Amino acid sequence: MPHFMNTYKKNKNSGFTLLEVMVVTGIISVIIGIAVPNVIAWLPKYRLKSAARDIISFMQEVKLEAIKTNTTLEIIFDNSGTPGYYYLDLNKDGNHDPGEQRVNLSGYLSGVSFGSGSATNNWETPPNPITSSVTFNVNKLRFSARGMSNTPGTVFINNKNNDICYAVTVLTTGSINIRKWTGTAWTN
Repeated sequence: MPHFMNTYKKNKNSGFTLLEVMVVTGIISVIIGIAVPNVIAWLPKYRLKSAARDIISFMQEVKLEAIKTNTTLEIIFDNSGTPGYYYLDLNKDGNHDPGEQRVNLSGYLSGVSFGSGSATNNWETPPNPITSSVTFNVNKLRFSARGMSNTPGTVFINNKNNDICYAVTVLTTGSINIRKWTGTAWTN
């Protein structure tokens, strides 16, 4: 028998049996069944953390732009509706106008909005009750040409689970801090 025929016979019998395919499919199904609920539970926390980081980045960009252009710039937080939004008010008229950068919290999904979740007190000693999701004077954060803020305050955001909350605080020095409510305590 020629050599190429032996090769053909070997290849003809190679492949997967139906039983092997069914076992692999079953294993994959079990892995997906375990992973999907964990991912679904993880997504709201991830999206909330992403929103908090984006708020900090936005604040830092506006602060640097104020220093660079030697002017005062303002960020307006609109928490009058749910989920709310914030924007850079270039002309300082208190209204969102075309051309002014705006971030809608609805874009994060998972119910990300302004709010303190299950946190009832802030992190100060002694703790004070949280009475508003935005504590800047008239919901306006202003950075001076020196990068300082004459309107210190905090923005609280939470998600649909209300189990965790992020607090982004700006001090008069222009320092930006973030804290996380874990359900029982504030952590840095």
